Amino acid sequence: MADAAAAGQAAPSVAPAAGTPGRGEVFRRRAEVPPFKNVLSAEGEPLYEAISEISRRADGEPEAAVLDLGGRGCAMLVDSELNGTAREADLRLRIFALLLSQGYQLRWSAYADRGILNTLAERHVQELDQVEQTEVMREFDRLIGRAMSEGASDIHLTDRAEGTEVALRIHGYLEHYADWPTGRGKTMANAVYRAFGEAKAATFNLGIIATTNMERQVRVSNTGQTERVRLRYTQSPINPNEFYMNVRLLRSFDFTGMTLERALQRLGYLPEQVAIVREIVARPEGATLVAGETGSGKSTLIKAMLECLNDEAGGRLNIITAEDPPEYVIKGARQIPVDEANEAGITFNKALAVMMRLDGDILMPGEIRDQTSINAVADGALSGHRVMATVHAASAVGIIKRIGTIGAKLAMNPLDQETLASPRFLSGLIHQSLLPRLCDACALTLEEARARNLITPRVERWLDASESEGGLPEDALRFRNPEGCSACSGRGLSGRTACAEVLSPDETFLDLIRVGKLKEAEEHWAATDAGMSAIQVARHKIRQGIVSPEDAANFVSKVLES
Repeated sequence: MADAAAAGQAAPSVAPAAGTPGRGEVFRRRAEVPPFKNVLSAEGEPLYEAISEISRRADGEPEAAVLDLGGRGCAMLVDSELNGTAREADLRLRIFALLLSQGYQLRWSAYADRGILNTLAERHVQELDQVEQTEVMREFDRLIGRAMSEGASDIHLTDRAEGTEVALRIHGYLEHYADWPTGRGKTMANAVYRAFGEAKAATFNLGIIATTNMERQVRVSNTGQTERVRLRYTQSPINPNEFYMNVRLLRSFDFTGMTLERALQRLGYLPEQVAIVREIVARPEGATLVAGETGSGKSTLIKAMLECLNDEAGGRLNIITAEDPPEYVIKGARQIPVDEANEAGITFNKALAVMMRLDGDILMPGEIRDQTSINAVADGALSGHRVMATVHAASAVGIIKRIGTIGAKLAMNPLDQETLASPRFLSGLIHQSLLPRLCDACALTLEEARARNLITPRVERWLDASESEGGLPEDALRFRNPEGCSACSGRGLSGRTACAEVLSPDETFLDLIRVGKLKEAEEHWAATDAGMSAIQVARHKIRQGIVSPEDAANFVSKVLES
């Protein structure tokens, strides 16, 4: 046999019965694989050790799978990337010899994409007994509970050859949490995605990018209280042949009984900004557009505005949203769940079309991502509705450029300048980022931070430049204590605070937009009393001792530049 393999001869095979796959057939999806009883090459199965020795690459991934068809009959799937190679001939020959020695008959063989082979190799995980499945989910719930107690926004699991790394994003920074054995992340991902995701996936595949939402009821570690939390699960393969998953905790403030002013102050808006937001949302028509990076609190801000406005109206506002999927429950709103990935689901086009016919007082069509969604925002605003939506843009004024070019990037007709400049279209532009907030109990003064050599060169340069320009209230400046205290779990930080730009377009601003003078429009806004940029807001919070200069510089560009 060894001589035959070295010569590159193909392994012998039994002619397949009618209706079975041919040797040249390639399976691209798990659903295409014909029915079988078991995976003989999966861990814990009769041929696992022998086939693994033959068909595992150096990185541990399988090059082949053997399926039990019953009655000592079996089938062989080979990695489609090996098609026509000497490695394929050797692999087939050695597996065929093994099957013969164990009394199996090869009934058919075919090729399969690597993701299918990974799925079949993990089949034993998919079929965990109830006790094992329960224990995996208990471990997952404990992880969620610990993340919640630490105030984490995200959980990151990276499953590599040397082990599974677990990290938490807390107050904007990524922290190492634990090291688990190799494969533990994949096992947990499998159980979570299949059993509890909204997608209810019958087959888990490590080799694809996938997202699903779920709800879990967990015990929060530091309080012992049970809390229900929404989670967004995302997975992706990463090089070299490794696996990564992220779980975002979709927790939000409870704004019950709050006025809009109180809610915005709690989020970190300055008093003058709160007044402008009140002016914006009081308008009977027009679009309020909220921009920011992923995880910047855009959805939380919109939730606050919608819930507070509805409370103030005695619950009499008809609020219609369309989201893919809804991140938070918005009290009093009618939330249409969009599902673009499911052929039977509600598409954005359908949801946006029906929103206009539902007699809404405030419409919230989720994120502006294409021509359809920006047109829905414009149609809603110009037809006399109040509209709120999110968009990815680098600044409040940058929202104008972003929505004006979406259509052009898609080879469609962008919004014209006249529409953009219509006083009925834009009622307000808000850009938000989040800054780590210092722990009041242990923050250090400038003198204390200098004594401990904690002032970085860039902060020293900024302090020197500021002093030459008129000075800073040095007594009010505060710096993060790297040792922290019991109140902040040793981090020196206590949550995050909004760093926002709030723009209410006036007539001059819109006139400049109408003639395409975006830079001049921004300069006009900056010259007004309300024209506070993110840099100015961050510096204000530094001077108030709310945020450390170093932390502010990590999240807002140019904040420490003169």
